[in-house]
Amino acid sequence: MSELMTVAQQQHPASLLEQLNPLPEDGKLLFYPEPHIYVWETKPVRKSVTKMLKNYWPEFNDKTIIDEQFNTWRTQKHGKYFALIQYLMLVEGHDDAYCKLAISKLWNANRASAATTGTSMHADLQAIVERWPISHETPEMQMFKGWLHRFCEDNNCAPFRAEWLIVLDSEGIPVVAGQVDLVLKHREKDEYVGIDYKRTDPTAKYKGGPQNILGPTQKSFSGETGTGPFANLEATDFNKYSAQLNAYGHIAATKYGIDFRDRMLLLQIHPQLSQVHAVRVPRLDDEMRVLFSKESANTKHEQLVCDNF
Repeated sequence: MSELMTVAQQQHPASLLEQLNPLPEDGKLLFYPEPHIYVWETKPVRKSVTKMLKNYWPEFNDKTIIDEQFNTWRTQKHGKYFALIQYLMLVEGHDDAYCKLAISKLWNANRASAATTGTSMHADLQAIVERWPISHETPEMQMFKGWLHRFCEDNNCAPFRAEWLIVLDSEGIPVVAGQVDLVLKHREKDEYVGIDYKRTDPTAKYKGGPQNILGPTQKSFSGETGTGPFANLEATDFNKYSAQLNAYGHIAATKYGIDFRDRMLLLQIHPQLSQVHAVRVPRLDDEMRVLFSKESANTKHEQLVCDNF
C-alpha cells in the first residue's frame, strides 16, 4: 500500500489551486488510475461514483445491435460498414459471424481509443487551470482556454479546484469516491460552479441522425430508461452525465461544505466542434437522496457480514 501511495503522490506536480484554496480533508484521499481505485486514510473505498451509477443504466449490448442491423449494413453502399463487410466476405472469404465479430472488435477499439484521448484531454485541461508547463496546445486546449476566460470574466469567478478528489464516508467507512473535473468559485461570494468535461464526438451516431450534442433534448437510441432512482429518466448520455455530476455535487456539499448543485455544467469539448458546448445540468435531489441512502445501507450490511464472518 505504501508503494501505491508513493506512485499516486508522484503523478502530477504540486497543485497550485490546493495551495491557494486549502481544505481540511486535503491529502486524505488518493487515486490510482491504473487499477482505478481510491484509498481514503489507508482504507480502500468501496466503489467509485462511475461504478456506483453504472448499475442503474442499461448496458450497451454490441451483439444485439449488430445482429439487428447487420443485414441493413451489408446492403447500404454508402453506409460506414458496407466496405468492411464487402472486403471481409469477398476478399478474405469470411462469413456473417466473422464480420459481426470484426465490427464488435472495431467498436471496442474505438471505445478504448476514445477513453485514452479523453483521459489525455482531462490532464491537458488540468495543466491549464493549475498553470503547469505546457509543451504544446491541442485544439481542445485552445477551445477550453477561450471558454474559461470568458466564463470567469462574465461570472466574476476563478478556478478553485481541478480534478478534485472527494469521498463520502458512513461512520468511518468510505462508501464512494470520485473526481470533480473543475470547481470555480465566485471572487466575492461563497458560491461555486461544478464542471464536468466530456469529449463527446458531435458527429451523428447513425446516417441521417441528429448531431450528437449533449443536452436535455437528447433522445435515447433504444428508448430505454434508467432503473432505481433514475427509472423516470431516458438512458441518454446527458442524463447519465447529469446523474454523475449530481453525485459529485451531493458528496461535495455533504462532506466538504462546497455546494455547487445550483450551478452545474457539462462541457462538451471535441475538435469537431467550433467552440465549447456548455449545458446546464438540473438538480436531481430526490434521486440522490434515494441513491445515497441505498449505498449507505448496502455499505453497513456488507460491513456487518464481514464482521460476522
